[in-house]
Amino acid sequence: MDILPDELIIEILSYLPAHSLRLFGYTSKSCFAFSSHEDLWKSIFVSTHKQGTVDWRGTWRRTVLSLTSEQETKINCEGVISELLTQPYLNASIDLSPYSRIKDSIPRLPTALFTGSDQLRSEAFSKPFILRHIVEKWPAYNKWTLPYLLEQFPNQVTFQIESVEWTLPTYVRYMSSNHDESPLYLFDKDFATKHTTNGIPLERDYQVPEIFKEDLFNLLGNARPDHRWLIIGPARSGSTFHKVRTPYVFAENRIQMQRALGMQSSQALNFGFCFLPVSLLLEFM
Repeated sequence: MDILPDELIIEILSYLPAHSLRLFGYTSKSCFAFSSHEDLWKSIFVSTHKQGTVDWRGTWRRTVLSLTSEQETKINCEGVISELLTQPYLNASIDLSPYSRIKDSIPRLPTALFTGSDQLRSEAFSKPFILRHIVEKWPAYNKWTLPYLLEQFPNQVTFQIESVEWTLPTYVRYMSSNHDESPLYLFDKDFATKHTTNGIPLERDYQVPEIFKEDLFNLLGNARPDHRWLIIGPARSGSTFHKVRTPYVFAENRIQMQRALGMQSSQALNFGFCFLPVSLLLEFM
């Protein structure tokens, strides 16, 4: 295996079914390390469990093989060196809390501004902004906690979680105990009309702000495109880490960017990472 690039090994293993992948891992320490790569087991699971209730067991490998932590084989893989295997673990373990204090520069505008003149409204709409003092008036603002939503959607109703559909209790268990580099996030377009235990659909817990009531999509009736989503996810969900495999790629990107901008070699470009409060990790150049 030493003669093969790590990426090629993972690519080959991605074609194995669960049973074969498990047996391959028992042949050596290196094989066990590569066969335990969580993305492999995640792909197997997603391809075979598209919908319903799932017995989530803390990792994708244990969930696919229906193992408890005590039943899972433990092999010391010390000495197996692979950036491809260690980087996801490092990304999943990074503490994002220091970056939650970073403040953005997007202006916050009160709704009262939009009851004024047309000139004020046109000036406000000329750049991105966040509208204030809207959601505080919605019943959803105080009602929509995880305990409340779990009470309303115990086990019968499924939600869209990227490429799979799970019940909400299943997703909450996954959300609270996964170790994924980029966890799955709930992104459901039909949440507002799903059946709840108290008989009150979620669409009654909020209302469209007055300034957005004029909506030309209403003319389409039942053919209206999707226009509302419920989004739930743990830290690190929503976007993956941008991976730069080697310093040479990093340097090449830097040189190409300098050329594209017509910069002299003495004019340095600053590369850095910005952690946003919504758990998105973006690379700005």
